[in-house]
Amino acid sequence: MGTGTARRAGPVGSNAGLGVVLLVGAIALVATAAMWFALALPEPRTRAQVTINDVDLGGRTIPEAAALFGERVDRYLSTLIDLHAGDRSIAVSPTTLGLTRDTVPTLQEIERLAIPLRREVLLWPTTGRGAPVAIEPRLSVDAAPVRAAIQNLARELDFAALEPELRVMPDTSIVERAGRTGRALNQTETARRLERMFGDFGTALDLPFEPVPFQTQAADLARARQAAEAFMGTGLTVKANGATWPLSRGDHASWNEFRASPVAGFATHPTRPLAWLGDRAREASGAWRNARFAFGARSEIEIVPARVGRELNADEALPMLLAGALSTSRVIDLPTREIAPRVTTEEARAMAFPDIVVEASTLYQPGIPERNHNVELAASRINGTLIRPGETLSFNRAIGPTRLRDGYQVAYGIIAIGDGIQTVPSVAGGICQVANTLFHAVFHLGLPIVERTSHLYWIPRYGQPPRGLTGLDAAVDEKIALDLRFTNTTGAPILVQATTDRTTLRFRLHGTRPDWTVAISAPRLSRSIPADSAIFRQEEPTLAAGRTIQVEEARAGFDAAIDRVVTRGGQVIDQYSASSRFAPSRNLILVGTRR
Repeated sequence: MGTGTARRAGPVGSNAGLGVVLLVGAIALVATAAMWFALALPEPRTRAQVTINDVDLGGRTIPEAAALFGERVDRYLSTLIDLHAGDRSIAVSPTTLGLTRDTVPTLQEIERLAIPLRREVLLWPTTGRGAPVAIEPRLSVDAAPVRAAIQNLARELDFAALEPELRVMPDTSIVERAGRTGRALNQTETARRLERMFGDFGTALDLPFEPVPFQTQAADLARARQAAEAFMGTGLTVKANGATWPLSRGDHASWNEFRASPVAGFATHPTRPLAWLGDRAREASGAWRNARFAFGARSEIEIVPARVGRELNADEALPMLLAGALSTSRVIDLPTREIAPRVTTEEARAMAFPDIVVEASTLYQPGIPERNHNVELAASRINGTLIRPGETLSFNRAIGPTRLRDGYQVAYGIIAIGDGIQTVPSVAGGICQVANTLFHAVFHLGLPIVERTSHLYWIPRYGQPPRGLTGLDAAVDEKIALDLRFTNTTGAPILVQATTDRTTLRFRLHGTRPDWTVAISAPRLSRSIPADSAIFRQEEPTLAAGRTIQVEEARAGFDAAIDRVVTRGGQVIDQYSASSRFAPSRNLILVGTRR
């Protein structure tokens, strides 16, 4: 038995050993094949069905995927995004909204989700290439630009609520204007929507707004209307310093304004009555005056006595006017105060003007009647002006307002329009000759010049001898704050005398002759620009039909400089250069068309 069993056991053991060997060999072969296959694989590629929005990256290597995605980002960055705000659309580039070209975060997501593992590659023959993979791009946004862009949008697109309003019209009717709800951009939600839109490569976005309601209610408007109707029910009577001014309902209608907060109602506007009050102040204060100087037939100096008067108390008049307009009495007594003259009669009599310290004159004929009138009127307004020691005289302030209602007429003046120069109708045209002749006098006297501006082109009549020089002129214009100013440094008062005799304008400055010496150079002329000698005709609707006026003559343009040095005892006490740049002028004739 034992021997038979041993013989049967021999073959069985041999077969088992062979099986083990074969199994181990198979495993080794598979492992070797797998290792070879893995090592022999080409560069890793994405799964077959990988997309980023509309970009197909299936089966791409990492460099290929990066290139395709980068091209898509570049195309997106070059587009414009339409931001919709109601019926308005604003086109903005993605970069303006803070989007950058940083593709690294998205490529990292591709490697994490779209590149199969090696073991997955080994199983492809039995499991297929895997399910579709849709990757959302992770685009980078620079926080500072996007925040700034959203804030700019808010500033441009937000608008406040418009409160309902009642207005009192000049005819005293009361008109209601409806309110309007405002809006404010929701900046947090806008940033969220932008981020989502960038991820979709979107090109349009509806901006989110929040309504801003107005506060005034219908009941408030009704009460305000009742108050306005009661206020406008009767007129007002204003009194001051013996003068009385009745105001009808319409006269003071514009003084009132509707205020929506804190409680809807009407109130008197804090500044609208100022213009009316200013005119009344002149009327109520007409009794006072400074001592004035006048000149007799032989130029002897005469004194017009000062007069104490009263004037409106400016600090109290407006508040009382505002309060009185809302009172039930309908009568307002404005406060006044005594006003003493700045120059008393005694002070004027104590002043001495022993010398004619300087004299200058120019011809203002020939000239059109309107211009001549303006020259004579301005000369009369500055005649008798006192300049105290150390005081700076302003020509514009000395002659006063230059309006039609102040007696001036429409003549012609020079203005700059863009790069060109034009001669146009101008109220008070011609008064520059008055300033110019006064400038000649103070220039030769040696007084310090605080402000002086030359004309835009040269006018020869302004350089007439004996005081005139080529390039020595002065332009003034109250409307654009162009002034002539100089300071009295003689140590004694100066009295201005200005006279006209239908042809000649003459200034004499009376005072005490100063102890200095004045040296004036000849004009230095340069940069000559020839003028166009053609004749230009221009229709002028303010000029009567059939009337023609030559308002410019063709003359070359040039630069001029005239130096003045004032010395005392060999020491320089003042230096001044009258520098000017004149453009060329032309032959311009205005042809009237007014019928």
